[in-house]
Amino acid sequence: MCIRDRRNNADLALKYGYKGLELGVEGIYTTNDKNTFSTLDDEDNRSGLLTAWGRLRSGEDARSSWVGLDFERRWEKSFLFSQQSGYAEEYDLSLLAPADSLAQWRLDLTLGSGAWEAWKPQLTLRYRDIPGLYSQKALRLLSKSAGKGVFPALDLRSTLSWQDLVSDGGSSLMQYNDLSVRWDFNWFNAKLLANYNSLEHSHITASEADSRYYRVNPQITLGVAKTSLSQLGFIQDNNFRKDTDWVSSASSQTYALKHRTTTVSYTHLRAHETPEHLVCRLLLVKQNHLFTAVFPPSSH
Repeated sequence: MCIRDRRNNADLALKYGYKGLELGVEGIYTTNDKNTFSTLDDEDNRSGLLTAWGRLRSGEDARSSWVGLDFERRWEKSFLFSQQSGYAEEYDLSLLAPADSLAQWRLDLTLGSGAWEAWKPQLTLRYRDIPGLYSQKALRLLSKSAGKGVFPALDLRSTLSWQDLVSDGGSSLMQYNDLSVRWDFNWFNAKLLANYNSLEHSHITASEADSRYYRVNPQITLGVAKTSLSQLGFIQDNNFRKDTDWVSSASSQTYALKHRTTTVSYTHLRAHETPEHLVCRLLLVKQNHLFTAVFPPSSH
């Protein structure tokens, strides 16, 4: 039997912009025919996607404030040659169970501002429905602030997501919080990286386990990048699970020491003789020396 695949995407997009207003709509028609020599199941491999968005901005591009509305509808048997939406940026939702089908729809409301040099916030509210799996209400906050003086630079990503589960009529709450704090004082640099995420269900089952995880990673760096740098770091990892009560399932501590030295050598001499005189040039050769020591993590 000869089997031949036929896959097609037809994409049509319309965009409109006037001053601070941006509007757009895009439709994609997809086919994924696994046997072009047969009419069997020809109807069940035709599908599509529909997206629509709107933005209202004020101020210059680099320092604008905006409000945006995004809608996306995916039908069940969609086939895409590439990823249409930026789900790679949604790693904070990775704890949630993936859907067996692409069928879903979502609506996002986003407010953000770049008007201030020292602080750039963005807030997103989402409603998403995945048939047969769950409906989701989520809140995501992104915040970046520049450091000044004794005040550190902050980078925060915090997400809360509530799910109404179809399988047992229960619900779940997912939390994701990622924080980066950094101080810079000439030859001294201190950084703190912290992460906490959890997933809790109203009904605990074997297939829907509750989990918590946190990581703390302080780092201290001394020196100047052009000459010599030394870094001392520590990582604390903890995993918890819940059957009836929260218990520790794994934990580890890791210590790391790094040192890098850049030296300049004048040992190479190149001579070039001309009728008038002898020209000598010193070649400056940079040599990098890197030392890294990572102590095996202690765990239990």
